[in-house]
Amino acid sequence: CYSRRVCPEFLPLLRAPVQKVKVEAILSNFLKSIAVGAGAIAPGLSGGTLAIILGLYEKIIAAISNLTRRPVDSIRFLIPVGAGGLVGVVAFSTVQVLLLERYLMQTMLCFMGLIIGSLPFLFREANQQDPITRENAVSRVIPFILALAAGLALAILDTREISVAPVAVVMSVTTFLRLLLVGVLIAASLIIPGVSGTVLLVLIGQYGLVLHAVSDLRNILKLPMASPEMIQGIFDNIMVLIPLTLGAVGGAFLFSRLMHILFRRWHGPTYAAILGFVVGSLAALYPQGAGFGANQTTFVSIALLIVGIIVAYLFSRLSDTVPAPAGSVK
Repeated sequence: CYSRRVCPEFLPLLRAPVQKVKVEAILSNFLKSIAVGAGAIAPGLSGGTLAIILGLYEKIIAAISNLTRRPVDSIRFLIPVGAGGLVGVVAFSTVQVLLLERYLMQTMLCFMGLIIGSLPFLFREANQQDPITRENAVSRVIPFILALAAGLALAILDTREISVAPVAVVMSVTTFLRLLLVGVLIAASLIIPGVSGTVLLVLIGQYGLVLHAVSDLRNILKLPMASPEMIQGIFDNIMVLIPLTLGAVGGAFLFSRLMHILFRRWHGPTYAAILGFVVGSLAALYPQGAGFGANQTTFVSIALLIVGIIVAYLFSRLSDTVPAPAGSVK
């Protein structure tokens, strides 16, 4: 093309800033999803709650729900989000064992701060599309109270201490089905905000199994120099992760579709219920047997509580900086 008009071949070059924005959005989603993955295995913390704080939740729900109708847009959005979540889970699961064994009180209070700092954002989201009024107050208060009661009941039922000890597994049909169900529960904690996957896994005695199966994935990097015992351990972990992954993927589609419908039809009441779950989950975070006193542990724990509140609040202020994919409910 030799005319003075702009040739079609040069149009992509002229649109370079648009591509830069897309790259920034992908990177932002990837980094935020790392935090979501880390939160998914944090004691008492919900990956869905962190996804809401970071502005990813409804976008993920919409992308999964529209996977068959808008496959290109959905996959383009879900790939960096899924990759970041996997990185967060694998990386933080290794750190998680150390934090729980050596710094239990400090870690748990930091997580409590993250939840408290997210409350203003959740309240704002609950009133964004359908503000609360005298006419609809009952439809907000009832879901909030019911969800709050459910969160507190879950915390009360969690009477045992969190254990990070590995669990030996003998694979059978029964074990495969049990791990499949555990994967579905993990998906529920990722999709339904306020539901802590760690609390659910502790209640059914599977937390140590899942935590070590995920954290030991890093041993794959040592495979060329691995001993026969390590190779066997890697194989055993993969056999555990297969049913967990299948259950999590199936549960993610099921629960995402359910939440997508709830947000479309009952946005305000749904967020009111989410807010109740989040408030109720605070009780599950307080470390059992931890005593406050005039010591360094208490001062550091309180400082981390404040830091968690500030960090969550700042992240919530940035939650709308990344545009939603096509078909988002927002």
